[in-house]
This record gives sequence, C-alpha cells and structure tokens, in this order.
Amino acid sequence: MVGGARLSEDEGSLGTGPVFGGALTLPFARRWAVDLELTHFRSSRDESGLSYGGNRTHFAPALQYRGGGGRSYGFAAFGAGVAASEAWTETGAARYSYRDTGLTLHARTGFVAAVSERWLIRADAFLAFRYVLPDIGVRAGVGYRF
Repeated sequence: MVGGARLSEDEGSLGTGPVFGGALTLPFARRWAVDLELTHFRSSRDESGLSYGGNRTHFAPALQYRGGGGRSYGFAAFGAGVAASEAWTETGAARYSYRDTGLTLHARTGFVAAVSERWLIRADAFLAFRYVLPDIGVRAGVGYRF
C-alpha cells in the first residue's frame, strides 16, 4: 500500500510524508477477519529555522468487520499494536534525535474491490494513537486473493 500520512508526537505534528506498507487479511467468518498490517512512514517539516521529522513503523493487527459482497466490500478494523519511532529536531548547528517503542491503539476504515477473480484494489484511511495527537493517513494498494 502507498499513501500519505501526518506523523504526530506529544508536542504536535512532525509533518506529513509518504507511507508504505502491506496487509494480510485472514477471514475467519462470513463478515469477520483478522487484518495484519505493517506500515512505515517518514515525515518532516520546517518552522522558524528548525527542521522536525521522524520515522515510524507500525505493526497493527486488527479485528476487521466487512460488509458487502464477494466482489466489493467496505470494512472497519480496530486493534492494539506496536510502533517503533525515531523523531529528530535539527538546528543549523546540531541534530537531536530519540527512539521510542510502545503500544498503539488504531482504527482504519476502507473499501476493497475485485478487478478480477484474484486481484483486488484496496483504499483506506487510518488513525494510530501512540501520543496525544494521532498519526492519520490515507493509503491505496493492490492485493491478491489466495
């Protein structure tokens, strides 16, 4: 999946940037599935002569509810996961950075459409709560149904 996201920390936004990742959805009932997702994003912004930015990787397993037919459906998913982060601030003379790993709560909603018997298109929006402000973004991707 590819998209864009806003990366946040306790003190505010670290900017926006690209997001990349993938998901594996394992149905276990007609309308229910486990959605395992790995996403990485990087962002940065400049303000008042300082540069802020960061990298974050989410592992986000979720319980997914699906509504619709076999060729297309909407979904909503929620769960708890883990985020590994590095944030940095850069002045003209120095760079300060720190790393952090911890639990997240996350939610996502989206749509899946089959373009053939096996190939799918997926689009979604997500929120991940690790700090005061959530990471928020949108993504689109191509999938394969086994």
